[in-house]
Amino acid sequence: MRTSDLDYELPSELIAQEPLAKRDASRLLVLDVQADEVEDHLFVELPGLLPPSLFVFNDTRVFPARLLGSKATGGKVELLLLRKCDERTDRWLALGRSSKGLRAGMELELCDGRLTARVVRAREHGELEV
Repeated sequence: MRTSDLDYELPSELIAQEPLAKRDASRLLVLDVQADEVEDHLFVELPGLLPPSLFVFNDTRVFPARLLGSKATGGKVELLLLRKCDERTDRWLALGRSSKGLRAGMELELCDGRLTARVVRAREHGELEV
């Protein structure tokens, strides 16, 4: 799989900036694999969509991981932090995207200049150590 396989247009006005006051009123897109159909539901309907014997355990944590910035050349860059490489360092595994690619040694200015990062290693499929 390539990171470009995950690219799609999403207008910024469709991205929620804060949760709904009534969270169970949020929308839910459901793929019916057997019928090969996509259905629009509300989150409150989720229990009726799942088999009664299914146990769902979600222990994920979400953090602001998308960082926008620029390279020293002025080209735009986007990083999506995936996880820390090592708890003893500040190195992160990230997916990176820019118009002409990212290479080891590149310096990046992120978050309107509030953060700088250096590409330590470029891996396959757009993965980077920063």
